[in-house]
Amino acid sequence: MVSRAAIQPLLSVVIPTRDRPDTLAAVVRALGPFVASGKIEGIVVDDGSDGEAARRLDQMAAPSGIRILRQEHRGPAAARNLGIRAARASWVALIGDDTVPEPGWGGEILRCAADDPAGLDTNGWVGHVRWHPRLRVSPFMSWIHGNGLQFGFGLIDDPDDLPFNFLYTSNVLLPRHLLEQEPFDEGFLFAAYEDTELGYRLQDRGLRLRYLPGAVVAHDHPTTFTSFAARQRLAGASAVHFRRLHPELHWFVRLPAEGPPPSSPPTRVAALTVVARALEPLPVKLPRLWTATLDGHFARGAADAYRLADHFGFEED
Repeated sequence: MVSRAAIQPLLSVVIPTRDRPDTLAAVVRALGPFVASGKIEGIVVDDGSDGEAARRLDQMAAPSGIRILRQEHRGPAAARNLGIRAARASWVALIGDDTVPEPGWGGEILRCAADDPAGLDTNGWVGHVRWHPRLRVSPFMSWIHGNGLQFGFGLIDDPDDLPFNFLYTSNVLLPRHLLEQEPFDEGFLFAAYEDTELGYRLQDRGLRLRYLPGAVVAHDHPTTFTSFAARQRLAGASAVHFRRLHPELHWFVRLPAEGPPPSSPPTRVAALTVVARALEPLPVKLPRLWTATLDGHFARGAADAYRLADHFGFEED
């Protein structure tokens, strides 16, 4: 009998995780039948989970057939690079530990991989992400999922030629040889802009991103205005690193070409945040308020990161 480990998979699925065993368990269960068939190998990279979460990862590994790799906490970019280096297939799918593949996801992804089993083409495929059906989707959650602030599927003009910033690591299929030539920049410590920056470099390598709407994952990540505002602070910090790498794209991350980024007065940002939180339960969309407030948090995160870089003597191009 040929062992499952001896079968060459068509596809390697790489999932970075840290301290979220509950949502990861649902992702692993959804991948289970494909991993059991040998067509897909699952690689989970533990990015420094605490003791209890790490123990639960070990418990789910054996029955699921997934591989667990571990590193000290260095962020999702470094975790994905570790998983990609360990991948055996010519195609790599990147998903999150909170994006659960829906029925049909595996078939759609495998069909694309099977069309070019050696992964020699330069096509990449971006699947769809929707909120998990178990979540109560607020007007705010609906807004960030459709306007490009988190995902921008409603903004797609040509599904066969997506811009580089549509490389969403929540659900994307890429040839491994491109990822080996252009790995994630590990200077990104947070889950913000590390995938966009990769997409920009891969575009220069000839990557053509295409939309695969039938490959759907469910985003199991309850989100409030407060939690997303914190995320925007981290995004602002990541934007400073993005500008350092690609000063020609300073406009894309809404930063000046050089020098410190603008910062909103803290009292104004705090006041707007209080109002946004108070109105969040209402069944209405408030895009102007949300945009102004989140822009303030983004700017404060960028300003903090710039001051930190200046303090340690990092070069600003």
